[in-house]
Amino acid sequence: LDTTMKAQGYCHFNDDGKNTSFTINLFETDLLIEQDPSSRDLGHGAVVWDASVVLVKYMEKNYKDYDASKLANKTVLELGSGCGLGGIAFMMKGAKVTCTDLENVTQRLTERNVQAVYRKLKASLVGKISAQTLEPSIYPIDWTHNPICLKEKESTAATIQSTDETTDDVDKKATNLESTLEITDNKSTSVASEPQKVFHTKFID
Repeated sequence: LDTTMKAQGYCHFNDDGKNTSFTINLFETDLLIEQDPSSRDLGHGAVVWDASVVLVKYMEKNYKDYDASKLANKTVLELGSGCGLGGIAFMMKGAKVTCTDLENVTQRLTERNVQAVYRKLKASLVGKISAQTLEPSIYPIDWTHNPICLKEKESTAATIQSTDETTDDVDKKATNLESTLEITDNKSTSVASEPQKVFHTKFID
C-alpha cells in the first residue's frame, strides 16, 4: 500500500492506485477510516474531508473543553456523518452519538467505521464503565428534507455536530441548516467547513 499525507493523517492506496482508507492518530489512538472516493454513488460522503480532520484535531488540542468528564453521557447528533470521523471523536470522549447521512453512505461507510471504533472502545472499557452507554446509533436520513424524526433527535441532543456539509441543492441546504440551528436553542453547535464555491454558512457559538 502506498500512503499520501493529507492534513494530519494518511490516505492509503492499494496496488491499483485506489484510495481505500485514511489513517489518523486521535487521542493517542490510531484509527483506520475506510473511504471510497472512486465510488460513483456515495457522492460527497465517500471521503474524509479536511474539515473533519480540523474539527477532531481542534477537540484534541482543546482537550479541556472536550474532556470526557464533560461529554460523558451527553448526546451528540451528527448531520452528514459520511465516513464518521466527527462522530467517532465525540464517542471516544464518552458521548452517546447518533450519526446520520444518506442511506447508501450509512450502510457502506458510516456504520462500518463507527462500529469498528466502538468495538475497539468496548474491548478497552471492560470492567470500567458500561460500554452500552457508548453504543452509537446510525440512521439513514436525508436531512435536507428536514423530517420530523430528525427534529425529534435534535430535541434530545446536547450537541449538534456537522462538518463540511454539502448538497447539490444549495437553497434547500441553507434553509434547512438555518432551521436546524434554530431548533438547537441553547445547545452546543459545532460547524466546520471549508469555503465552498456555491455556499456560504453562518457560524454561531
